[in-house]
Amino acid sequence: MPHSANLIGGVSIGEMKLPQPLANLSGDYNQLKLNVFLLANYKFYPQQIVSLEKTWGGVRIRHTVAEYPANIVFLTQSTQSFFDCIKQAGFLPAARVEEFPRRNGSPIYWQVVVSALVLWNIFLLVCANYSYLNLSVSTLSLPFLFVLSVSISVQRSRFVQSFFLKPNRHIEEVAPVFRFLALVSSLFAVLFVAQGLI
Repeated sequence: MPHSANLIGGVSIGEMKLPQPLANLSGDYNQLKLNVFLLANYKFYPQQIVSLEKTWGGVRIRHTVAEYPANIVFLTQSTQSFFDCIKQAGFLPAARVEEFPRRNGSPIYWQVVVSALVLWNIFLLVCANYSYLNLSVSTLSLPFLFVLSVSISVQRSRFVQSFFLKPNRHIEEVAPVFRFLALVSSLFAVLFVAQGLI
């Protein structure tokens, strides 16, 4: 009778870490699925995974899918339970090290990141002086609306992606970060707009 794995934990994607129970890893002999609450869904087949490696605080998924972030770690308090479940499910990595996609550094141009931070700080300066400039409280939502619009545009528009992404890189490598930024910025934007209407 085939077994299946189903584990709850956290996740580290690139430099972003989310705690338990925001990630769910499930699978059987044929595939592994990693679902990150509201941010990402990853599917791996044996021929796409080179190895599952124990690392500090979890298990690193070393994969060959160029569209996914290079660094994906499933965070769990018991790596032994993880490996026991995967073994029982019958999942065996079958990819070769030679199949790793070639990636150099961040997929995003650093100049774009610097430009976005400069604009963000300009918005903050304006909003910090909103009373002096005789602006409404809802003006405080402007920096967050800026981040929200950029985050959505980068995910949806190939034209915008062409300014952000280096050649032969994929938006899915950094999509969870932009989804997280969109989620947080939308919450703050709504909060400040609501305060301005009260």
